[in-house]
Amino acid sequence: MDADIEEIREKYLNLNFDEKQFTIDPETTIQYAKLCGETADRFLDADHEEFQAPPAFIACLSGSRMLPKGFPRFGIGMDAGKGVECLQPVRPGSTVTGKTHLHDIYTKTGWRPTSMQSPTTKRTLRTRCFEDTLILWSS
Repeated sequence: MDADIEEIREKYLNLNFDEKQFTIDPETTIQYAKLCGETADRFLDADHEEFQAPPAFIACLSGSRMLPKGFPRFGIGMDAGKGVECLQPVRPGSTVTGKTHLHDIYTKTGWRPTSMQSPTTKRTLRTRCFEDTLILWSS
C-alpha cells in the first residue's frame, strides 16, 4: 500500500488543479460578521478606515474541485477541518484568486477496520493586483 501512496504522491502533489476568482462583497462580509457576533466596527462599518472581512470569512470561499482529475478514489471523502491564516486583511471590494493543490497524501495510522488514505489540500488566495499571499488554508 505504501508503494501505491508514493506513486500517487509523485503524480499529484503540489500540482495546482483548481483556480477560481472571488470578489469579496462588502455587504456579504458585514452580514457574515453580524451572524458571527462580531462587534468591532472594522468588520461592520463599510466606511471604517480599516474595513475588512472577518478572518474566518475566507473559509466560505470554495473552489470548483476537491481533488485533481483522475485522482483515485479511496472511499468516501470528508472535510476534517480547516486551518486559516490571514497574513494581511482581506478588503471587501477586492478580488482574490484561489489556487488549490494537494499538499500531502498519507495513510492514517491507528486501529481501523481497513486502511485509510487521506489527501490534504492547501488553497492559497492571492490578490489580483499583488502577488502577496493573503491566506494559507489547509483542509
